[in-house]
Amino acid sequence: MKNFGDFISLKPFAQTVPDTDLVSKQRLLLFKIATMLSLIVCVGFLIQVFVTIPGKPLLLTFMFLLFCGLFVNYFALASHKRPAVSYIILLGTWFILIHINTYYSGGIRNSANFYLATFILTAFILLGSKGGKIAAALSIIHVVYFYFVTTCTNWVSYLFVGEGETLLNVYFLLSTSVSLLVLAAASTYIEKSKNVVVKDLHLKNEQLTNASGRLQLSTGAAKIGVWDFDIVNDLITWDSTMFSLHGVTANFPVNSNTWQSLLHAADVEKLQRQLQLAINDEQEFDTEYRILWHDQTTRYIKAAAQVHTGNNGKASRILGANWDITESKKAEEAIINSNKRYELATKATSNAIWDWNLLTGELFWNEAYQHTFGYTTQELTESFETYISRIHKDDCARVNEGLLAMLSGNNGDYWEDEYKYLKSDGSYAYVYDRGYLVCDGQNQPIRFVGALQDITARKGVELEREMIIQELIKSNADLKQFSFITSHNLRAPLSNISAILDLIDTSSLDAHNIAMLEMLKVSGKQLVHTIDDLTNILLIKNNRNAEITRIDINDALHEIKKSFSTALSDGDGHICTNISAPFVWFHKVYLESLFINLISNSIKYRSTSRKLVINIDCCSDTNGNCILQFSDNGSGIDLKRYKDRIFGLYQRFHDTSEGQGLGLFIIKSQIEALGGEITVESEVDKGTTFTVTFRRQQYKKEVLHLENFSASIQ
Repeated sequence: MKNFGDFISLKPFAQTVPDTDLVSKQRLLLFKIATMLSLIVCVGFLIQVFVTIPGKPLLLTFMFLLFCGLFVNYFALASHKRPAVSYIILLGTWFILIHINTYYSGGIRNSANFYLATFILTAFILLGSKGGKIAAALSIIHVVYFYFVTTCTNWVSYLFVGEGETLLNVYFLLSTSVSLLVLAAASTYIEKSKNVVVKDLHLKNEQLTNASGRLQLSTGAAKIGVWDFDIVNDLITWDSTMFSLHGVTANFPVNSNTWQSLLHAADVEKLQRQLQLAINDEQEFDTEYRILWHDQTTRYIKAAAQVHTGNNGKASRILGANWDITESKKAEEAIINSNKRYELATKATSNAIWDWNLLTGELFWNEAYQHTFGYTTQELTESFETYISRIHKDDCARVNEGLLAMLSGNNGDYWEDEYKYLKSDGSYAYVYDRGYLVCDGQNQPIRFVGALQDITARKGVELEREMIIQELIKSNADLKQFSFITSHNLRAPLSNISAILDLIDTSSLDAHNIAMLEMLKVSGKQLVHTIDDLTNILLIKNNRNAEITRIDINDALHEIKKSFSTALSDGDGHICTNISAPFVWFHKVYLESLFINLISNSIKYRSTSRKLVINIDCCSDTNGNCILQFSDNGSGIDLKRYKDRIFGLYQRFHDTSEGQGLGLFIIKSQIEALGGEITVESEVDKGTTFTVTFRRQQYKKEVLHLENFSASIQ
């Protein structure tokens, strides 16, 4: 039942009319009322024709067709949804009914003239001013026509009202009264509709004012400027935010020319072209441009607008909004510059830069990947599985396990590894790979970025170096063995030769032979001493388990100074000590050898022009190493001549005293054998300073294992 009621009242079509379109709603309501009245009039005419004019079947049929036409026109509106067509059909049918009524109701004396007034009023409401004027013109023609027909012809009749004058007058009065009632009702209806429209307009205006206020507050808070460009009158209206956006005061005269004067010179032509395209309805006005403030500061402005057309269909005004995007532009430019620097950096490096998107699984490589490993540009974006498949089978499981451990958060945010990677030509390259894990705000991994470096050449050098080291170790071992064998094999014959020389009876020899024999004995003894020196040096350098103890330097010096007390007294010399770090971890015999050799050299090569002074200082550096400084004011050494030979074997730099040139070589070998270091500074006739560095040791008794022995004896 409800659906039938909706159908009768044209509710489906009425719902398509916007609530804000009050005029259309009122027209639809008047259309429904006028249609119902017309249907009633048709039914009345049908009955009247059937009763009073039984001999007019053609008229009866025509009246029935008019009734059907009104009925169909009413319900067809819901289908074609063209109200103007239905309104015209209704008014046309209505006019025909008035015309027929005039013919059969006495012509001009008939009250149909009052119906015509109602018809004109309805036409003005339904069709507007133009349609109403046409209806008024038809009505005037209708009255003139029936005046002529009534007075000059016998075409009209009184069939609807009978032939009596009294009945005609009664009908005339009745129809006049009905017409007046209809006119009054229509006038009242129109007045009410006008009041409703006016009230609604006031309400809409109030709502619009409130909305405008809220919009102004919103745009002001968001720093969005609103503008209105009246194209016809070339007027531009700005709100207060627009003035602040453009860096001008509120009394700035706004028009097309002054606005363009604020634009950056490079953007004027572009903006004019885009504005014209928007006016021509060729594209939307949505753009960005630059403006120059009075202090020559450049600001970036975003502009968006809608073009409104007038009654002639042409653009009449543009309403738009502007806002400042300078900061976002600067950020965007910074990102672009950063990306350019990154792109240039990736091009400049030979490393293959990779970026693994953990959310999509996509793995991106830079162009260096193509140059280094030979893969095509189409393969610069590939899957992680493809990358893993190119790792050598001996390394694949280890690398994959390391990556998974990194992604699980168990290994921090940095990963590195070395492995063999397949190149496009089928060969494998040694690579060094490292990467950093990137997480989002929730500390969830989203990217893994790193670099893959081809170290094949370096690996080749390392392998070659390893082979050379192994060969050197073997050669040094062979030389050491040869030295021991040689010293052992020479010692026995030399001992025999020395014994035989001592047993020779020189009484029967002449002086020349005796001299030659003595020279032979001296040479034999020198050769024995040389073999002993070489043997001792080899023992020092090969002593891999030298015992390290905690030695009190003051105690060691005290004993050694006793042994040199006579020599120091004879040379009128003395030793000054400043020991702030009294303990050192070292081999005791080696430390005693160090002091004995250095003190004896100072006494041996003292200056004849001044008293000998020896200074011994010992302290700790910032790394915990023990630093021993031994200095004297002796004759000094010419380092410009002998710097590279100071610690050499059998090196002597003074002719004034005897010596073999072994002391400095021995103490250097002893110090370096235990990981220490010795350096020298000297100046002729001013003195010499030796600096010894004892590397930091743990404060407990331990044995130092010398892993780099082979290098120390080169």
